[in-house]
Amino acid sequence: MRLVCHSTEGSTEKQEIVVAHVTTGCQSGYVCMVFYRRDGHVIELQQSNKWVRVPEEACQPQTFNPVILPYITLITAKPHLRPCPYLGRYIVTGLSTRPSGGASVVSDTETSITQCSDLQFQSLTVGCTEVNTMQFHSSCSVAETSTYSCHGSWEDNGTNYLIASPTSRKSVGARRFCFIYMATDTATAAGGDGGGGGSPLQVASVAESCKRNINPASSAEWAFNLTLNGT
Repeated sequence: MRLVCHSTEGSTEKQEIVVAHVTTGCQSGYVCMVFYRRDGHVIELQQSNKWVRVPEEACQPQTFNPVILPYITLITAKPHLRPCPYLGRYIVTGLSTRPSGGASVVSDTETSITQCSDLQFQSLTVGCTEVNTMQFHSSCSVAETSTYSCHGSWEDNGTNYLIASPTSRKSVGARRFCFIYMATDTATAAGGDGGGGGSPLQVASVAESCKRNINPASSAEWAFNLTLNGT
């Protein structure tokens, strides 16, 4: 696929709308691409899934509908460390994982895979050792702690998103995850770089890109609830 920028349709501090010409084999057309600036070096992209012959039609509502188009999360090859949101100590409850398998926050040893297949972590500490790390503490003796580095967070329509990467992973494991924080009815979410956050929180984790309107039971790699247990 070959993509060439054709024109800029609109630009703000947080958003850039671009019409691009796409060529694949003998087929070509114009698409609309919207880039969203998130936190620092993190951006998100939405792209129309229909090609049009006239560039002026690429970003029209009948071609580009941001409500239904998925987001693609982009981050630099060597991501910088950023402060994690929701600093504090949390109790983990209601843990569920996707039946088909997925991300594991226990260690990568064969023993831990056998003995800790249910992802038996009980608590989460955010920013307690370093402001840009969060640690899952497991009840399994062979995998006491798994550490993630934070690379950027933002809020969109009342939901908070965090890009984080495991400090160690399998060669076939995801290089990064998007943690999606949703406040429950009794919580007041407090995003940002240093907030302690409300409690409780519902959290879902997906690999690579940050999905919207996610159903944790079917779409998330794993999902759980967090209750604040100290700062």
